[in-house]
Amino acid sequence: FSSDGTLLISITSGGEINLWDVQSQEHISTLQETSGGSIALSPVENILATTAEDGKLHLYELDEISTHSLLAGPEEDIRSLAFSADGSAIALGTKSGVIWVVDWQQAEIIWDINTRSQQKITSLAFSQDGALLASGSEEGTLALWNATTGKEITHTLSVPIPTELTEIIFSPDGDNLVVQTVNDTIAILDLQNNDEKHVLEGSGCQIEPGGSTLICLLGNNIIRWDLQKGEQVEVFDQHLVSVTLAYSPDGTTLATGSPGGEIFLWEADTGEYRQTLIAHTAEITNLSELTDPVIQMVED
Repeated sequence: FSSDGTLLISITSGGEINLWDVQSQEHISTLQETSGGSIALSPVENILATTAEDGKLHLYELDEISTHSLLAGPEEDIRSLAFSADGSAIALGTKSGVIWVVDWQQAEIIWDINTRSQQKITSLAFSQDGALLASGSEEGTLALWNATTGKEITHTLSVPIPTELTEIIFSPDGDNLVVQTVNDTIAILDLQNNDEKHVLEGSGCQIEPGGSTLICLLGNNIIRWDLQKGEQVEVFDQHLVSVTLAYSPDGTTLATGSPGGEIFLWEADTGEYRQTLIAHTAEITNLSELTDPVIQMVED
């Protein structure tokens, strides 16, 4: 969602990336017909990073729908993306297990490292204070890195089920790490003690903006989990199966994407259905927030 709730980004199982006007329910633009399936949005700028079908990186300034090619980056398939908390850097995870952190505005490599495992890097996340970068692999390896220097802090964190890690989220206070696997297991890890706190069943996990509540999908239900108390606090029955979700930046609206290609909007506090926004012909696999523009990019 945009900061005023007017725009929404969606990606289908076929890799099509689309930009929509929420109020008019109109399709604004297809940014890519096919993609590598990874997208990331700058937390402070109106910039969308995507991978192409060949694994190359593309950056979009969404107001102008212009594209800007990265001038420095890996000459191989990029499989995961993440912006730093201040939006100045992008972390890139490759098929061969190499992690790059790039200053995209200066087109300069800040650091890169071979993780030695040669496992595909399937997920990346920066902590909100910008100090840490977490990486997850297709074999379930979870590691922590100094985000400034690239020095490895912890090679392997405890993950309950060693399988592909599809999503990593730092809690706002930096105490917890939420990890989602390809088989719909969500692990909540204590970073201070490198210890597993809770294991949940579900998918599409997100943390409420500015809060300490984890929200995830389980069948027809939307489940809310209090990270501080370590307990489930609420369940919303949406009567629909969804596979992905996203919050509006103000935390009032929740969007969910269905296997049938539909996008549904809900009241975040009550779980009350608001409207069906758009119908695709393929499964919606990712929904993302947008932020206000602060820079202008030059179209290649």
